[in-house]
Amino acid sequence: MTAKSHRFLTGSLLIATPVLFMSAFTLLQINFEYPDILRQPAAVVMEKFVAGGNGLITNWYAMLISAILFIPIATMLHPYLAREDTPYMTTATTFEIIAGMVQMLGFVRWPCQNPNISAPGWPG
Repeated sequence: MTAKSHRFLTGSLLIATPVLFMSAFTLLQINFEYPDILRQPAAVVMEKFVAGGNGLITNWYAMLISAILFIPIATMLHPYLAREDTPYMTTATTFEIIAGMVQMLGFVRWPCQNPNISAPGWPG
C-alpha cells in the first residue's frame, strides 16, 4: 500500500466510523430508547428488544461494525503519531486495540442474545 493510499484509507475510516456510530446510536435512541432503557427491569428491556425485530438487530450490527473499525484505525494511526518523543505510543495503540475489542464484545451480546431474531441475511 502506498503512503498516499494509506493516508486516504486512514482518513476515510476516521470520518466513516464516527458517522456510522452516531447514526446507529441515534437510531437506537429513537427505536429502542437506548441507553435509558437499561434502567428498566430486564423483562421490559427484553420485551422491547424482541418487539424491535430484525430492524433493531441490524442496528446493533451497525454498532458492532463501528466498534470493530476502531481496531484498524488504531493500527493505521500509529505510524503517524509514533515519534521518538512519544515513547509510549505502542502502549497507547495496544490499549486502543483492546478498547475496540471490549466495545465490540459489549455490542455483540445484543444481536446474539435472542436466537429467534436475526439480521436480514444472517443465519438464525
